[in-house]
Amino acid sequence: MNARQRMLNRSLPIAALLVAALIPRTAMAQAKQVRAQVRGMTGEASISGADITKGSVIRVGATLSAGTKIQTAPGSKSDLFLGRHTGVLRVTEDTTLVIGTLTQTETGAELITDTQLTLPQGTILGNVNKVSEGSRYEIRMPGSTVTIHGAEFRCTAPQGVVALLTGEAVVSYKTSDGSNETVTLRAPAYFEPPSATPAPPVPPEIYVFGLMRDFHNFEAPAPVPAPEPAGPSAPLPEQSFISSRS
Repeated sequence: MNARQRMLNRSLPIAALLVAALIPRTAMAQAKQVRAQVRGMTGEASISGADITKGSVIRVGATLSAGTKIQTAPGSKSDLFLGRHTGVLRVTEDTTLVIGTLTQTETGAELITDTQLTLPQGTILGNVNKVSEGSRYEIRMPGSTVTIHGAEFRCTAPQGVVALLTGEAVVSYKTSDGSNETVTLRAPAYFEPPSATPAPPVPPEIYVFGLMRDFHNFEAPAPVPAPEPAGPSAPLPEQSFISSRS
């Protein structure tokens, strides 16, 4: 073996280490599939999906995987917990919602979440923590896509109406001439795409006020028994369901 070959053999391991160091941690980390948890149910809602028996209905305590379609009946609503870093969601009456993607990727430095929902019709309320850089929270409606950057929000389809009580969101939508437009919303905010089917005649400020009322009406989940304290202590206030840190 000549000197040139020996030098080449010594250089290969070093080159491999350099390449590995340049690969982003997110590329090496594996995305973990997570499930939405049903925390509350009023009335009836049906679910369908590849691994779900036809005609199944939602029960409190059930977990829903990506690909699940939820359809709530008139006068019904379902509360979902999407994860500590992703928040909570309410599916209101006469609403169809599809859970497209629900994953978490641990990079070592932070948790990257990918949440993609499709809302063909109806209304959802959500409370999302401020997402980390690299995370995504998208709601796709007919003709528009909403990207949530940590917010208390309300989306209504097919009109494409978006209201924010807190936080920020970006809405991408198609205009009547087919071009794409993007608008950034900062709470308190109300947005309705110009080309959308007319929404109910509700003034924007009333719509946002109604959003605030809806959030304040979130029910608290069933309390989880806590261990007996070592000594006397003051009772803690009941945590509201709207908190996404449960």
